[in-house]
Amino acid sequence: MSRGESCRFCGEPALVDQIEALQEELDRYRNGFKGSCYACEVVGELNVELEACVSILTQENTEVQDEVYRLEAENVKLKAELKKEAEFCAASGDTDRADGLFKILEQG
Repeated sequence: MSRGESCRFCGEPALVDQIEALQEELDRYRNGFKGSCYACEVVGELNVELEACVSILTQENTEVQDEVYRLEAENVKLKAELKKEAEFCAASGDTDRADGLFKILEQG
């Protein structure tokens, strides 16, 4: 028998429905939706919501960290290009521009 069917002999709802209902109730106990008092039930529901929020924040933090690493790598490349440009300017006699570029590199 499948969900929603009745027993062909007695007409009672199928055991599948009862098992699923009991499984859902058991899950509610495990997840903290039911407790020994009304306060525990509310706390259990809040804990489930907070766990979902923590999961979302963890994922977003991972994405931000990945972006930070990408930007740091890009910064290293740009500093190398800036250094090349400053050295070229110094070698070609454009000392004012070279000094300006070296100051930018020193600042970070």
